[in-house]
Amino acid sequence: MGAIFAGVVTLFALGGCASIPGMSARDELSRAEQQGFVRAQHHFSGFDVVTLHRGTHVSRRLVVYIEGDGRAWISRTRLSADPTPRNPVSLKLALKDPSTAVLYIGRPCQYLRSSERGRCDARYWSSHRYGRAVVDAINQIIDGIAVPGMQVGLVGYSGGGTLAALVAATREDAAWLVTLAANLDHRVWTREHGLSPLVGSLNPPDFALPLKVIPQFHLSGTRDRIVPVAVLKSYLAALGNLATLTTETVANFDHACCWEGLWPDRMCRFPPARGFLSRKACKTSIIEGVVVK
Repeated sequence: MGAIFAGVVTLFALGGCASIPGMSARDELSRAEQQGFVRAQHHFSGFDVVTLHRGTHVSRRLVVYIEGDGRAWISRTRLSADPTPRNPVSLKLALKDPSTAVLYIGRPCQYLRSSERGRCDARYWSSHRYGRAVVDAINQIIDGIAVPGMQVGLVGYSGGGTLAALVAATREDAAWLVTLAANLDHRVWTREHGLSPLVGSLNPPDFALPLKVIPQFHLSGTRDRIVPVAVLKSYLAALGNLATLTTETVANFDHACCWEGLWPDRMCRFPPARGFLSRKACKTSIIEGVVVK
């Protein structure tokens, strides 16, 4: 019982840590539509998923952003009825991405109206948040956008990075993977925090074999207390020493702040992702003082 309670406390902290003044998540959705993104809502058994996309019919390179876990808990003992994030980091990254084709994928039941959330199963933002049903839903959404021969790059923040890794492991068209403050081994994460295991979720290290062939770039913050460094180290150990895997620890960054300030500069630093961007975008990064390696 103690482990379960500890899990509730920590997960509440994870949902609440992203409370940053400014535009609400729904305001960000509206801003995306004003910038030419098309909004859609996808129905699955037990949950709906809201997406945004632009340029997907004019490019053979697609960048997919997957949102973080959001506001999963409203108190130490109560799951949230609305897991919409207060600070939608992946959405903010997607809005700053100069790539021609971009797809943003929210997590189950985020951004829904209260009248729509009655059909939502809260398992999909708690124990089953990284489960097979969620991975399959994301793949179905991408399949509905991607055309034969298209290359897909995957970006995920926090728990969205977990799902980005799981999705990359299951797709033949996955060209590269970038994560920020990602929970890449939730078994280690639950153990580090004294939490109950996420029994309904898949775990990226179990997919080490297909992940080994995918170029990857993982960013973490020196002040991140939500996803400790042991989580990334465990994932890296499972994959082994790969020439195509790059990591960066960003000084003074915690779990929530200030990842969007690095975008799209860090994509320019990562050659597989840089190939999806225009030369102008990465020249701007150099002018602004980012060294492209």
